[in-house]
Amino acid sequence: MSMWKFVTKKRSPDDIVLRLPDPDNATNKDAADKMKAANTEIVNSLATVQSTTSTKRGVKRKASNNHYTPETRAKIAKYATEHGNVAAARKFSKDLQLDIKESAVRAMKKKYLVQSKESKHQPVNALTPEKRGRPLLLGDLDKDVGAHIGSIREAGGIVNQAIVIATARGLVRHKNPTLLSDAGGSIDITKTWAVSFLKRLGYVKRKGTKAARKLPDDFEHQKSEFHRIITETVTKYNVPPQLIFNFDQTGLKIVFVSTWTLELEGSKQVDIIGLEDKREITGLLGSTSDGCLLPPQILYQVKTDQCHAKYPFPSDWDVSHTESHWSNEQSMVRYIETVLVPYTDKVKEELDLPIRQQSESIAIFDVFRAHRCQEVLDALSKVRIQHVFIPAGCTGELQPMDLSVNGEFKAAMKNEFTNWYADMVAEDLKESNSINKVDLRLSVLKPLHAKWLSKVFHES
Repeated sequence: MSMWKFVTKKRSPDDIVLRLPDPDNATNKDAADKMKAANTEIVNSLATVQSTTSTKRGVKRKASNNHYTPETRAKIAKYATEHGNVAAARKFSKDLQLDIKESAVRAMKKKYLVQSKESKHQPVNALTPEKRGRPLLLGDLDKDVGAHIGSIREAGGIVNQAIVIATARGLVRHKNPTLLSDAGGSIDITKTWAVSFLKRLGYVKRKGTKAARKLPDDFEHQKSEFHRIITETVTKYNVPPQLIFNFDQTGLKIVFVSTWTLELEGSKQVDIIGLEDKREITGLLGSTSDGCLLPPQILYQVKTDQCHAKYPFPSDWDVSHTESHWSNEQSMVRYIETVLVPYTDKVKEELDLPIRQQSESIAIFDVFRAHRCQEVLDALSKVRIQHVFIPAGCTGELQPMDLSVNGEFKAAMKNEFTNWYADMVAEDLKESNSINKVDLRLSVLKPLHAKWLSKVFHES
């Protein structure tokens, strides 16, 4: 805590009380001298600031238009109409203790005369200033979006950019879908707009604390060794690009709430309501070095197959479950047997490889615990798949799936959710002319999410 502070009285800028440390309380003479010198410097600095920034006594400060109420504006304008602009400026400068310019009075008088004429000379008791800045992107729909977001928060729901964008799109689609940019219109509802909108509502972004990722000190050396091992393995076994693959787990949100929510500004504690692991699944995505996506493994957090999404997944996908929805030793062995082996067998047959070459493929993956267990490494070795570990702490720079596929896949899934939510908003407005709470239960979203997975995968 600071040893001193300023206490400023409102009545006068000169009336400042300094609470500085007392040199008499110092433990020795040297400390007392230093304290005196510091106190003197503070007083001198403050005096300099006051002399250059404070107004002189008797001089009125210039008034901003924001200091006039609509009623005061009307009074000034009416007086100017009857007695002239200069007289009005002089009178109200004295009455309000403000430096009112004749030009400001002239503008008020002009607006007063216009309103008086429009009201057929009825008394004008208030003059509201013109709104400044750019017009709202959604116009009158802006308040409808705000009302819906407010009702979601009051009901304990999630408020985030995806929900805001989807709500806005739904309202515009209901009013006139041709206004949206993707239909050739002028309204482009973007992430930047959503952030600005939420700030206008008084929301602030609160993000969970997460340690910054730091590369190892010998990253360049580890990178060089990683590339060397891959090159040597490829050369040794003459492995074609179709049989060099990288796979990685990524969390796929069913409800896209991310790791943050938005709370009203000034809130000391943020409750993220509705977040639970069951609202996320794991997608084990893989890709070959020539850009071919491998069939994915989808893991739900359930106990039986009956709890999987009721959707006809492609036959070459592996859809399963684990206790936490993250991969474990058993699910990884299953992935090798149901995805990697069928894929490598198919490629070898298509390439018509010689017998001595048919045995080797290369799998590149990180040092996640489920990857490093002996059961998984033995399963890979059994089907003659060589493995190369990505150095720990380097996946963000060295793992192909992190550098390309995962991010694009998740962004496409989020876009599917946003479009669906917007459709639900537009449908509610069409049927009842009001926005009801969109049903985000797992029983509703699971089959939809599975449909989006299949669509995004086949469009990737």
